[in-house]
Amino acid sequence: MIFPSKVNESKKGGKAFYIGTLIGGIILILVIMLDILVLGPDTTARNIAPSYTIAKKINAGNFLMRIEAIIATIWVFTTYTRTVMYFYVSVVVFSNLFILKDFRPFTTALGMIMVFYSLIVFPTVPSSGEFSKNIWLFYTLTFGLVMPLLLFITAKYKIIIKKHHGIQQRFLLM
Repeated sequence: MIFPSKVNESKKGGKAFYIGTLIGGIILILVIMLDILVLGPDTTARNIAPSYTIAKKINAGNFLMRIEAIIATIWVFTTYTRTVMYFYVSVVVFSNLFILKDFRPFTTALGMIMVFYSLIVFPTVPSSGEFSKNIWLFYTLTFGLVMPLLLFITAKYKIIIKKHHGIQQRFLLM
């Protein structure tokens, strides 16, 4: 969402983007494998945070223990970072929608809306699980497949129309 418009050198940015995605994917696969190998597939599937459960089990000679605090800190930090990124993109998109050069007037209002909306959508942890089980697939398909496909088709259609109009204008000038 941010990558194309905020990068000066697109080739270097694209390479960094793909390398970061690859490294993140490898780390994710390793963590999931570790969770499944230590806890088993059934416990891993039932647990909300299996990595946190594994961290609680670590005890190396009564010296290295209570690692779950580190996991919780990392979890809070990454959740905060992801939320800030999504919020920034939302504010910039809204300012672009209303053709404003400065996005700052939207920050307070959108921040309040985000807080109240989060309390309405996910009032409890079970409601979050219910969303993941029943709605998440359709939500992801809409915003992860249908919308990008529509944008891609629209962009290709615009290019075809521009080429067609360009050809017509050349014939009119001759």
